[in-house]
Amino acid sequence: MSVWISRRQWMSRDELLLRLQSCRDLRAAEALHARARSIARHEDIFLLNHVIQMFGNCGAAYHARLVFDAIEPKDSFSWDFMLIAYSRSSRLREAKALFDAMPRWNLVAWNVMLCLYAQTGHLEGAKNLFDGMQSYDLVSLNALISAYAINGHTIKAKELFDSMPLWDIISFTTMFTAYAQSRHHGISDILLDFMPEWDMVSLTTVVSSSNVKDAERAFDQMQQTDVVSWNALLTAYAQHGYLSRCERTYLQMPEHDTVSHNVMLAVYTSFRCIEDAKCIFDAIPALSLASWNTLLAAYAQSGYLDDAERLLENMPAPDCVSWTVMLCGYTQHGRLHDALILFHGMPERDLVSWNAVLWAITQHGDLDAARKFFEQFPTTNLVSWSTLLTAYAQRGRSKDAIQLFDAMKLCEEPDEVCFVSAILACSHGGKVHAGRAWFVSMAFDFELEATKQHYCCMVDLLARGGYLDDSKELIHDMPFVPDFLEWTCLLGATRSSPRKESLREMRRAFDLEPESAASYVLVANASTPMK
Repeated sequence: MSVWISRRQWMSRDELLLRLQSCRDLRAAEALHARARSIARHEDIFLLNHVIQMFGNCGAAYHARLVFDAIEPKDSFSWDFMLIAYSRSSRLREAKALFDAMPRWNLVAWNVMLCLYAQTGHLEGAKNLFDGMQSYDLVSLNALISAYAINGHTIKAKELFDSMPLWDIISFTTMFTAYAQSRHHGISDILLDFMPEWDMVSLTTVVSSSNVKDAERAFDQMQQTDVVSWNALLTAYAQHGYLSRCERTYLQMPEHDTVSHNVMLAVYTSFRCIEDAKCIFDAIPALSLASWNTLLAAYAQSGYLDDAERLLENMPAPDCVSWTVMLCGYTQHGRLHDALILFHGMPERDLVSWNAVLWAITQHGDLDAARKFFEQFPTTNLVSWSTLLTAYAQRGRSKDAIQLFDAMKLCEEPDEVCFVSAILACSHGGKVHAGRAWFVSMAFDFELEATKQHYCCMVDLLARGGYLDDSKELIHDMPFVPDFLEWTCLLGATRSSPRKESLREMRRAFDLEPESAASYVLVANASTPMK
């Protein structure tokens, strides 16, 4: 069916299409959508497809879906633009459902899904999707390289890179980023030399993902620079904590945007340069919410809570991040009462705010109140469980810690910190066999590598349980050089043990730190005959 539009409307439609393609602000997008509805009919699928694309560019997948659902009949571009909208918002579940519902798949759809699996870290999903593709192109291969690189499989990424019939600048940039992020700077330097061509995007990517030396080198190779590339260099300095270089680069920049100001604001915040941060904040012509929140964090983290409160009151539209930053300021500086008042008065709460209050309650030592608060969580994550588990273990509530760890494993996959707390709880509770089992389970069941802290906890566990020979053997066999702490754990256990043959060896704690009062006390106790 043809679409009849007057000449005057047609000119408006052309102008509207240009604005749809360039719009990146949701409020402006909603206004343009209203304009599109006023001049277009339902049959104008071309225009409505660009409305979907516009909302996708703004990160508003929900708005895009409303337009998509209203289009009848849909063409292949409708499906592709909606899939891209989900991809831009990293909405994998919704994108997969849409992909499965598509009447037919084209290479664009396959590549969008492949890129989405890659950017969200789902390597297996990306590999399975790629294996099911009847045909692929350079975009597909680059996406799979990215999936390997994001998940830390640099060797697999390089094997795929080497097998490709041809490369483009994205291939090189992806491999360079993979090597740079995995600290293989020698190989990344070689790739930097072999890059066949450069564009602004690739150079900016190299600057933002490299070490400082490579970032400066790539930036110097740019024939022209823009505010994005300057911001990338500024961010590289900021990530490595080079305050003076950040200041110099900021002053050299021909122009600044919101990102430039916010990076400097964040740098001064991390160095607790509150006055400098305030100067940057006051110089920003159009304050964004990120600017307000960054200065708020500077005040809150540095203990300027009165200034933080005033700033929060003056914020035009504080969000959940704003309230949570203030909440964390209270909890970090021991103001639990103020934190609880703010928490219960917050218009919205996220998991960070729940975890912050839980941590504050545990720091005040009221673990029963902490448990009651934990049970009120609408949802939990690893931080929630680990916070309460650590509190139980450190305060000698071994039984509670062990029970909580068993319950946690049904909901979350424990990390290294959780295992430290669990083994520590077993040590204090005399659960030698459980502690041994969990130490082994770390590697076999959860593929976690034991750190020196885990070994120290195991030495303490075995020594406290009377397994002194096993404890000594672990000290000798562990892949770390034993120090004062390990020998002290073993030495402390000899006071309650009749085994005195190891006294000479255990006095190594005294040799390691002869000035430590603990060494004298423990050696004296171990040398005293038991009554």
